[in-house]
Amino acid sequence: MQKKIVIIMLLCTMMVLPTVSSYAQPPTPLSGGSILVCPMASFRGWVVKEPGIDIHDWMFTNKIDFSAYSMPDGSIFRTYNTLMALSGFQHISWDGRILWDFSINGTTSNESFSHDICILPNGNVLAIIQEVKSRDDAIANGRDPTTFSTYLMSQKIMEIKQNGTNSGDVVWEWSVWDHLIQDYDATKENYGVVSDHPELININYDGGLPGRDWIHLNSIDYNTKFDQIMVASKILSEIWVIKHNSSGGLLYRWGNPQAYDRGTSDDQMLFGPHDAEWIKPNYPGYGHITIFNNGIGRGWSSVDEFAPPVNSTGCYYLAGGEAYGPTSIVWTWTDTPVTRFYQDHLCGASRLPNGNTLICATWQQDIFVVNHNKDVVWSYNPHAFVYKVDFIPPQHKGV
Repeated sequence: MQKKIVIIMLLCTMMVLPTVSSYAQPPTPLSGGSILVCPMASFRGWVVKEPGIDIHDWMFTNKIDFSAYSMPDGSIFRTYNTLMALSGFQHISWDGRILWDFSINGTTSNESFSHDICILPNGNVLAIIQEVKSRDDAIANGRDPTTFSTYLMSQKIMEIKQNGTNSGDVVWEWSVWDHLIQDYDATKENYGVVSDHPELININYDGGLPGRDWIHLNSIDYNTKFDQIMVASKILSEIWVIKHNSSGGLLYRWGNPQAYDRGTSDDQMLFGPHDAEWIKPNYPGYGHITIFNNGIGRGWSSVDEFAPPVNSTGCYYLAGGEAYGPTSIVWTWTDTPVTRFYQDHLCGASRLPNGNTLICATWQQDIFVVNHNKDVVWSYNPHAFVYKVDFIPPQHKGV
């Protein structure tokens, strides 16, 4: 039985944009900190300090998948996959001890980890999970059967709490499959007018890339102030924001209003993006969002910063019948000429405490820092393919 569409009206007025700190001239490109480098399909991860010196490393028993993050006590979380179809994450101490190992067996389950995790303040882990949906299930939810073959990939977000060294409890999850709409098959209960429901996901919109890999979420981030979660979709060329510990639909979406029938290709701002992140408190641009805009279909990549239309209570403004703003970005970095820098998938970017921006160009094996004036002020070649790197503040233990 399909879930009926419920209209939720949120009125957001008196919009308050985040305060932007000043961009002082930074004393060092990396704010005196370092970066965690964990290449894809590698058994090794390491810490790099300016000017490009490796100061610590870990050797792993299975290959890194995509992302890894440092913790204040010097430990790291890192994702992995194996030849036995296991996928998951590990929490590893500075001296290499495995503190937690959580995995899903892809040979016995229709679920697997996908791309990214996020560690919550309480120590729980948010993970992007890929779900295999049968052809019959997809058609029952209104998917046009001519657009895919045997199955469809959907995704969900899972929150996992540690319960022992090798296990964990799923304490909350949010599934795309619970928030669908379509205007293809009027006999299904999720049939409706797509443009009337920006909080729902159109199961038949594929971003011009028909096939079973329908959404392809590739990053996840958490906003402590609003208790909200943000993910980025490569295929739909959007970022989504949802409420943590809620069963509700999308609070906000941005990048491609074609996905919910409130715009055209002229309104598209994101093109196959990766690594959407909120800028942290006390960092220049706090409250804004940075994203690596790969430029699929556009032909060149950029790193963009934009200000979401959010008020002090975490409510996002949306005018009746219109698309979510903004219609312009706050800051962007591109190469000269712009077509010289093009990474068609993966890659990441994040704001540093001093206002510089850390960029990971996966396919040219380059990690570099640009200042607010868009000058490259530091670079490092890891001689490996790295999806994204994590900044380690100088006050973290062991660095």
